[in-house]
Amino acid sequence: MGFNVQNVAFIICLPFIFGSIVPSNAAGLSECPGIFDPNSWHNCIGVYEHEDAFHYSGQFQYGKYHGHGTSSNISGDKYIGQWKDGQMDGAGTMWFWHGEVWVGSWKSGAWVEGTKYNKGEVPGEIRLLFDKK
Repeated sequence: MGFNVQNVAFIICLPFIFGSIVPSNAAGLSECPGIFDPNSWHNCIGVYEHEDAFHYSGQFQYGKYHGHGTSSNISGDKYIGQWKDGQMDGAGTMWFWHGEVWVGSWKSGAWVEGTKYNKGEVPGEIRLLFDKK
């Protein structure tokens, strides 16, 4: 077993990935009040479900997904990680419905860098992360 840049990148990302699924009380934020309201959901933890089957659970700031959060959509894609101003931004992991998984960094909703795994190549640690959801 030799030095492998992908393995090193994966190991470096693990604390960020697993850190993104901290319990809501660990963030020190209160529960968002009532049903979703972009004017009152600020610095709180909440769940937003859109009629098109998009689901987000996590931190909100000024009515936007911001901080740690998880999302899923009707096609089966799932994301666990950091959000900023309503977009995936920071360390995160995306599990696509077809089995491909991208672990790494996101910026303004777009993939920046990291490791991409094809279906059947996903490490057990990442599979466990999504089995919990």
